[in-house]
Amino acid sequence: MSCVMSEDQFLCCICLEVFTDPVTTSCGHSFCKTCINKHWDNSVQYRCPICKEDFRAKPQLKTNTFISEMISQFKRKSQQQSFENLVMQAVGPGDVRCDVCPKAKAVKSCLACVASYCQSHLENHLTIPRLQRHQLIEPVENLKDRLCAQHAMASLSCVMSEDQFLCSICLEVFTDPVTTSCGHSFCKTCINQHWDNSVQYRCPVCKEDFSLRQQLKTNTCISEMVTQFKNLPQNESLECSQIQGVEKGDVCCDICSETKFKALKSCLVCLASYCQSHLEPHLTIPRLQRHLLIAPVENLEDRLCAEHNKTLELFCRDDSKFICLQCLSLDHKDHDAVPLKEEGEVEQANVAEMIKERCLKIEEIQKSVDISRKNAEREIEKGVEAFTKLINCVQESLSYLKQDIEEKQKDKETQATEWIQELEAEILELEKRRSEMEELWCSEDLFHFLQTFVTDKPAPDVQDWTEVTVKTPSYEGTVAKAVVELRDMELDQEIKEVLKDELRRVQQFAVEVTLDPDTAHPNLVLSYDHKQVYHSDNKRNIPENPERFSQSRRVVGKPKFCFGRKYFEVEVENKTSWFIGIAKQSIKRKAQENLKPENGYWMISLKNDEYRSHGNSLFKLNIKTAPKKIGVFVDYEEGIVSFYNVDTAELIYSFTQCSFTQALLPLFGPGLNHSGNNSAPLVLSVNSLIPACIPLRDTFWEPQPVWEECCMNVVCE
Repeated sequence: MSCVMSEDQFLCCICLEVFTDPVTTSCGHSFCKTCINKHWDNSVQYRCPICKEDFRAKPQLKTNTFISEMISQFKRKSQQQSFENLVMQAVGPGDVRCDVCPKAKAVKSCLACVASYCQSHLENHLTIPRLQRHQLIEPVENLKDRLCAQHAMASLSCVMSEDQFLCSICLEVFTDPVTTSCGHSFCKTCINQHWDNSVQYRCPVCKEDFSLRQQLKTNTCISEMVTQFKNLPQNESLECSQIQGVEKGDVCCDICSETKFKALKSCLVCLASYCQSHLEPHLTIPRLQRHLLIAPVENLEDRLCAEHNKTLELFCRDDSKFICLQCLSLDHKDHDAVPLKEEGEVEQANVAEMIKERCLKIEEIQKSVDISRKNAEREIEKGVEAFTKLINCVQESLSYLKQDIEEKQKDKETQATEWIQELEAEILELEKRRSEMEELWCSEDLFHFLQTFVTDKPAPDVQDWTEVTVKTPSYEGTVAKAVVELRDMELDQEIKEVLKDELRRVQQFAVEVTLDPDTAHPNLVLSYDHKQVYHSDNKRNIPENPERFSQSRRVVGKPKFCFGRKYFEVEVENKTSWFIGIAKQSIKRKAQENLKPENGYWMISLKNDEYRSHGNSLFKLNIKTAPKKIGVFVDYEEGIVSFYNVDTAELIYSFTQCSFTQALLPLFGPGLNHSGNNSAPLVLSVNSLIPACIPLRDTFWEPQPVWEECCMNVVCE
């Protein structure tokens, strides 16, 4: 493994020059030995210029051998490059040297590669399609002057190999490198373990003894270089200078003429891919070192602008396309164009934000599921409790029924046993008399026989059993009677409690609903508080507007229902005809329309003493007790519209699996007057704002409404 080190990695932060006799303080920072000593001579305290750590006494620092060796190698490389430049300048006056082989005269300079080439090394630019697009000019000196001074990459560098980063104890690449006061570097764990197992605190390399165990901190300079070295791709091994062969899926070197070898890098400036051998100029020639090298890719020509033959360096956000610098100054002059790196960072940030949003959504869904699970468990618990009560009532009633039947059966069995005992006693008496009669009968003295058993011993008195019989008890109606008693006395009460609990739950979503006078049909009369409405045979003279019903005698309520769960109540007492429910906001106002869900209506009604639900077809509702007050519940998200008999808490009807895609409005129709038979108004109950069924008749005074009909020409706002 190897890596390229640049000049700025060997700079002293005091003199800003390449290290001279580099030393490292115990806090892990490195300086020139002369610089740090002068700094401390002019300071009151012995403090690190970087991390500001104070030292009790002036540290006695020795040259850091690791950094010193790398600097020596760096300086040798710098001198070698300087010598090559002198050689090129020393060749004939006015000649430009090839940047690849300094001994040959350059015949062309490439403005894309920013390099000059001799006839031999120019061959690639004449034969390779991607390199043929580069702009070649007559050879010129100082091509680096044609680079932007602000954005050009710098300068001198040197190549470091793996053996220069090895710890002398574990013989592995440094991990948390630290430097002792004698100037030698080790892994922090290695030197600490070495001293733990030693009697003296001694440097493993130079054998210098330390009176106290040194508290060593990571050497930041070496740590940065080690990090850079470890981050290098595995295929940059100089030890693999024997070029690898091409396998399926590999990118081939564009320079190899005969046998093609595997490319290690692609240059975005040259638009060519290079194997290890042909990559060497990009690692050693200063001008080529400024080129941007990436992992090898195919089809580098796709990165050129088809119109201007320039590298696609920018991304136009307005047109969502790649552009070159010349495109930016022409067709995309006023567009939002950014460098590819910036757009890539934005895209990564967007993806990260999308991931974050989805993680938050997962948390939200999980919380919703947890809440739903808790609600389900609570509902199951309530259901189990309610049905357990019902089951207990049924079981208790069944026990009474069984006990009653068993007692009747036991009485019959007792009576039968007594009769059997009496019959058996009479049989014994009669058997005894029959034996005596048989004995006397054998004497053939009939006179004596009759005298004895008729006169002297007449037949014993026995009961007449001809009318005696065990009657089977009749159980017809016993079970039915028990079930009726169970229903009337026990189940009805329990069921009513369950229904009341359910009604209380929906009543907690009560909202105040008022009638919208701007939508009322001219024959409908509203109270001034907009809580009551009835039908009048006289048509009012009121302004026309698009929201008003003109054909159907209806009026909508406020507010709109756009989300969540809502509940309100309507009094229908003393009315013979009405319809109540929910409708979507876009229902027709100027034409008749069937009240069914596909037209946007979810309604129930009373007409001709029949209660009906308005589904896709009319459905007669079986209501035992005529409701005096109707409760309407809407769950927008679940798609439910339910109607309740508030007095009995019974559910009248529910529309389920509705699909609400727009705002919903309460809708009311008080029905025709019918010559005063249906003159009572529909009344929006004041109790609609109370979250539970609390009787208020004793504490709430309901004033007689003042009707708009008294001022027919006034439009209520």
